[in-house]
Amino acid sequence: MLGKVRIVTDSSAQFMDPSVIQRYNITVVPLRIKIGSEIYREGIDIDSHNFFRRVAESKSAPVLLPPDEQQFAQVYARLNRETDRILSLHISRDSAWQMRDCSRRFADRFRWVSAAGRSSREDGGRN
Repeated sequence: MLGKVRIVTDSSAQFMDPSVIQRYNITVVPLRIKIGSEIYREGIDIDSHNFFRRVAESKSAPVLLPPDEQQFAQVYARLNRETDRILSLHISRDSAWQMRDCSRRFADRFRWVSAAGRSSREDGGRN
C-alpha cells in the first residue's frame, strides 16, 4: 500500500456527507474540549447532547483545545506503516504547530507546506 495518499484532519473539519470519511479512508483526530476541570475528546468522550448539558451545568465556558502531540504521533506512526504519503489538513494553527512538532521523528518523510504555499524546507519549518 506504499505510495497511496492518506488524509488526516482534525474534528474541526465538517463534512456535508459523513460517508466521505469512510469512502476516502480519512483519519479524523478529535479536538479536545475542556469543560470545567474535565477534558473530553470531541465525538469520542462526549456527544453534542452531553456537551450542551455539561456546559449548562458548568460555571465556566468550554474551551476548545487542539489534539495533543501523542494523538498525532500515534496517527502518523500507524499511517507511516501503511503509506509513504500523508496529506494533513488542519484549520487550527495550534493543531498545525503541534502536528509539526510531534512528527519530527518522521522528519525524513515530511515536507511541510503552509496554506501560503511555503515549504518547510524553504522557511525552516515555521509555516
